[in-house]
Amino acid sequence: MTFAPRPTGSPTTFAGERISYQRLIETELAALELAVRGIADVPNAVLARTLSIVLGAGGKRLRPALVLLASHGNPHASLERRIALATAAELLHTATLVHDDVIDLAASRRGSQTVNHVFGNTLAVLTGDYLFGKSGELVAGLGSPP
Repeated sequence: MTFAPRPTGSPTTFAGERISYQRLIETELAALELAVRGIADVPNAVLARTLSIVLGAGGKRLRPALVLLASHGNPHASLERRIALATAAELLHTATLVHDDVIDLAASRRGSQTVNHVFGNTLAVLTGDYLFGKSGELVAGLGSPP
């Protein structure tokens, strides 16, 4: 079996235009960032602090970007539903990172101190658990697809 040679040069193009996934979903990514950071707005001051450390660290947001791109062509998926699902994906990923830092006894991630390093393993695990639960709550709130 033979395959055609891979094209070399620039990323995917359409009619000579470079296709940028960020450009396709830039409005959604901005809304996503607000939604993710808004998760830290909780009445418990300690949890609010641990969440702001974890969620404020930023990152590539690749997983939610993939969710947004995958749902971009669905005419039945409202912006609100797409943002909720993308936020849930990011929270789930972040929860696994928080728990991973506890297991690995990591002191830093992306150049910042980890929650377990600053607040101890107990609060770090509870923060990760909260993120897991919040992710599930967002998905459950979506109900059945339209």
